[in-house]
Amino acid sequence: MVKLFSSFMHMGASRAAGLRASLGALRAVHLALLSVLGLFIASCSTNPATGEKQFTAFMPAASEANVGAEEHSKILAQYGAVDDAQLRAMVTEVGGRIVPFTERPDVRYTFTVLDTPDVNAFALPGGYVYVTRGLLALANNEAELAAVIAHEIGHVTARHSAERYSRSVATGLGTTLLSVLLDSDGANDLLGLGSNLYLSSYSRTQEHQADTLGIRYITQAGYDPYAMASFLTALERNTELKKKEMGSGAGSAPSYFSTHPVTQERVSKTLAEAGQQNYNDKAVVNHEGYLNMLQNLVYGDSAAQGFVHTGRFVHPKLGFAFTLPKGFTIQNGAKEIAIMSGKSNALALADSVAVQSGQSMETYLRTVWLKGKNAGTVENRVVNGHPTAIATQQGAVNGKAATLVLAAVQWKPDTVFRFHLALPSGITEAERNAMMQMVSSFQTLSAEDAARLKPKRLVVFESSGLQNVSKAAAKMPFDDGLNELRFRVLNGLSSSDALQKGRLYKTIVQ
Repeated sequence: MVKLFSSFMHMGASRAAGLRASLGALRAVHLALLSVLGLFIASCSTNPATGEKQFTAFMPAASEANVGAEEHSKILAQYGAVDDAQLRAMVTEVGGRIVPFTERPDVRYTFTVLDTPDVNAFALPGGYVYVTRGLLALANNEAELAAVIAHEIGHVTARHSAERYSRSVATGLGTTLLSVLLDSDGANDLLGLGSNLYLSSYSRTQEHQADTLGIRYITQAGYDPYAMASFLTALERNTELKKKEMGSGAGSAPSYFSTHPVTQERVSKTLAEAGQQNYNDKAVVNHEGYLNMLQNLVYGDSAAQGFVHTGRFVHPKLGFAFTLPKGFTIQNGAKEIAIMSGKSNALALADSVAVQSGQSMETYLRTVWLKGKNAGTVENRVVNGHPTAIATQQGAVNGKAATLVLAAVQWKPDTVFRFHLALPSGITEAERNAMMQMVSSFQTLSAEDAARLKPKRLVVFESSGLQNVSKAAAKMPFDDGLNELRFRVLNGLSSSDALQKGRLYKTIVQ
């Protein structure tokens, strides 16, 4: 203290004042953070489902329904719901069987089947629970579907979204106080990382809680408690299949695990939890009845989204088609189509945009798409009756040299279909030609073709005892050499499981 006082005496008055101001600011920060901590502690309440204290001050239970309703409309606008009334009724019935055993009578649940091939499920505050068409295709019995729904209900009853949101807001408050009082953007950048962590995915603790609650709920509802573990195993196998399908592009594949982290510890815990449940041999599994409900379910992308058919991407609803490079992987997004090579990392993006009628494709490409930037070499041609402008530039993708090709195809008087190709320097001539073939193959579908082309479907059959897995899988409409693995994943079979006579199985046709 003497040394500090002596330092004050020997420094200039302005420096001393500055130090006093800094100390005052630090005291203010300390008090402000104590206030936030006090709010955190005072706002903790005991959750009736988990029996644990949690902080949910910034999303009270009374506001959850409004939050969920607002987001629900956005989700429906993005994905759409399946139009199969029987499937919708089945999912609602399974969910309704679970709800009476939950701890939150204030929640009114809504169950929705989203029209997407992605294998996913999630829940919003206020009881909005979603499963996808792709997840229904992967599940092999009603108990597995019930386990997924119960797990999502577990996130609702445990109020995990409210907890993550409230923690992120509290983190933001602390960050704002530090940023303002210390006048430091650096403090804001550093401390702001905390809020993103709560919004990225569920924590391991939250997943274990939802699993535990879900197993409790399905057991009380009369379902086999081991269904949770069997479906987690199916998800792991499906993820491995997707990695093989996509090659080096597997990292960008949509996955249930992106928001629901899985570990072997989690699978082991669900098995242990199931073993502690009080159930009997009458617990519902319902393999046959469930599979019969899936008969003719669209597999993969639907007609409304466009789909792959005999080496082409076709969109009967919008009325166009183009050839796909063999061996490439396609991701059909809401706004664009991504086509990727697992060998060379070549990439193509395709989409459509509205344009001013009467504008030439070269003018559009130079002044609108590239906004006056150097277009490089521009070639004008006609592609299957459609005026087309193609610009070729030298650039880089991920820091590596690449040829960039922009192609604007006049699809309709006021609509342009666009291809953006990135061709790495090491690409083979065959791959380069195959990618350019996408552009030159673009065409408008006739009404007859649009009516004739159908997406892949899931078909259920009964094994005669004469087939083996290899023969049963051979006719599926894929040419990537993964049909046997795909059949096993689809039917929950291990690498050594054989077909059983009289049992129902799923396959895919087109």
